[in-house]
Amino acid sequence: MKGISAFVLFAAFVFNAAALSSCGSSSTNTGGASSSPAVQIVACPTAPAATVAITNSSFQPTGTAIAVNGIVKWTNNDSIAHTVTSGSQGTPDGTFDSGNLSQNATVCIQFLEIGSYSYFCKIHPFMTGVVAVQ
Repeated sequence: MKGISAFVLFAAFVFNAAALSSCGSSSTNTGGASSSPAVQIVACPTAPAATVAITNSSFQPTGTAIAVNGIVKWTNNDSIAHTVTSGSQGTPDGTFDSGNLSQNATVCIQFLEIGSYSYFCKIHPFMTGVVAVQ
């Protein structure tokens, strides 16, 4: 009985230590999506600043201009998966990545800083686009 009590006490200590170590931090499961401080993946609003259709393995339009804090919504109209990944020539730069978007899936990204944000599809790197934030 003494051994069981010691084990229960030890297990409770380990559980509490693990809980305290994560105190003050949070993680959100975005389905493989990621973003940096210059942008953030957000819930899609009813009226985004711009929309981009993913149709026939291309981004339409390929160029989008928005104001700072504007949100762009991408919708995959194709029957195959695509991504919206920041970077160029097939090389991600880590600013944002939608993860795989299946047919009819959407992703909305808010742009918080002025700049030019090139992006492509990781699955089909010939698909490219750019968001100009003014």
